[in-house]
Amino acid sequence: RSKATVSVLNWGVRTLGGLEAMPNLHVHTPYLRSYPIEDRLKGTADAEREIYVKLECLQASGSFKDRGVLRLCEHYHAEGIRQLVSSSGGNAGLAVAHAGRVLGMKVHVVVPKTTKVNVVAKLVTVGAKVEVHGQNWNQADEKARALVAADPENIGYCNPFDHPLMWEGHSTLVDEIASSGQPKPDAIILSVGGGGLLNGALLGLQRHGWSDVAVLAIGAVGANSFHETFTSKALQTLPAITSICTSMGARTVSDQCLPLAEAHGNVTSMVVTDAQAVKGMVELAVDHRLLVEPTCGAALAPLYEEELRAQLRPEWKRIAVVCRRIHEQRTQSP
Repeated sequence: RSKATVSVLNWGVRTLGGLEAMPNLHVHTPYLRSYPIEDRLKGTADAEREIYVKLECLQASGSFKDRGVLRLCEHYHAEGIRQLVSSSGGNAGLAVAHAGRVLGMKVHVVVPKTTKVNVVAKLVTVGAKVEVHGQNWNQADEKARALVAADPENIGYCNPFDHPLMWEGHSTLVDEIASSGQPKPDAIILSVGGGGLLNGALLGLQRHGWSDVAVLAIGAVGANSFHETFTSKALQTLPAITSICTSMGARTVSDQCLPLAEAHGNVTSMVVTDAQAVKGMVELAVDHRLLVEPTCGAALAPLYEEELRAQLRPEWKRIAVVCRRIHEQRTQSP
C-alpha cells in the first residue's frame, strides 16, 4: 500500500468527527428492499438473493453528486469564498449550481459544445452562469481552471470527481446504509465514471470496518476507464468516450481509484453494453416507477440480465445497488 493511499484512507477516518458536526445539506435518501426485482428472480438460481436500492436519484439536483459537491462547497464557503467554478455540464455541474443556490454563492459553469441544450437550460434556471467552451470536457476544464487561476483567493474550483472532500461527502452514503436498520449488504453495486462515488464508497466501508463487503464496479463499453485501469493495474486513459452512458464518461479515473480498490481488496469490475444499461433503466421504471439515466441502468444490468447475473458471486446473498442519477427530461428541442 503506497504512502499516498494510506494518507487518503487515514484522512477519511480522521475527519469523521468534523463530518458528523456539519449540517447535512444533502438528502438522506431511501434505502429500500426491492421486492419487485426479487420477484423477477423467483424460479432462478438467484431466487434467494435479497436486493436493496439506494435511491440517490432523489437528491435535490437529481444525483449522488450533491453529497460530495455540497461538502466541498461548504468548505469553500467557510474559507470566505463566494464564487464557484465548475467544468461539468452534467451531474456535477447541476450539483454545484444547487450548492450555490443553497449556500448563496455565485456559480460559473463552463461546458463543452457537446452539452445538451436541456442541461444548459436547467443550469441557468437554477441560477448558474453558463459558458460554452471547447469540443470536450477536457477543453472546458482547462478554461475553468484558468478562471480560478486568475482569482484563486475568491473563486473555488469544483472538479467533477477528484477531490478528497467530495469523496468524504459521498462516503455518507455508506453511513446511511449502516444506520438504516437493514442487514449489512454482502455487496454494493455502483457504476463508475471518474471514480468519485467509488472512492467515497470505499472510504465509507473502510470507516465502518466493512472490509468483507464486496464492491462491484460497473462500466460501459466505451466508458470503462476504471475497468481498463483496474485490470491493467495502471492508470489508463481512453482515446474517446463512445458510450451513451455519458455521465460516467471520464477518459481517465481519479488516480486514487486503483490504490483504494487494492487497499479494500474486495473489488470486482464488470463492463456492460449500452443495450444492457438501457434495459436496466427501463426495467427499474417498470418495477419502481423511477426513470433513471442509462449510467444508473448499467449498475442495475447485472440484476436484470441472466448472462450478467451468472457472474455474481454465490455468497452475495444481500446486494445493494446505488441508483445514482435521475433521467433528465428534455425541456426543449436541441
